[in-house]
Amino acid sequence: MRSIFCFLVVCFCFACSKKGTGISINTPPAPSPAQGANTPKTYLALGDSYTIGQGVQASQRFPAQTVVLLKQAGLTVAEPLYIAQTGWTTSNLQAAITSENPSSSFDVVTLLIGVNDQYQ
Repeated sequence: MRSIFCFLVVCFCFACSKKGTGISINTPPAPSPAQGANTPKTYLALGDSYTIGQGVQASQRFPAQTVVLLKQAGLTVAEPLYIAQTGWTTSNLQAAITSENPSSSFDVVTLLIGVNDQYQ
């Protein structure tokens, strides 16, 4: 049991390391006057019940919380377009994307799906 605990502590330390994560968060460049500084960034939220926040208020959905954080960072962000439903698998989501045929250009896209693939 002690060796498992030590292993988990070591894994946690490496997982929290900033060095070599390959993830880079950059402040976006200021838009040029031609782009319009107040043009809202578009947001597409794809997924299942985790995306639409099954059982929580709309303001508590993670995409809605993401919009709040982006606005606090100084970005103008439109409300997300959701393509998500409780119980969806990745196949259901693919079919819905094909059916809804959203614009092919969004400034922000999030994808949170897969738990139903595992359990169905």
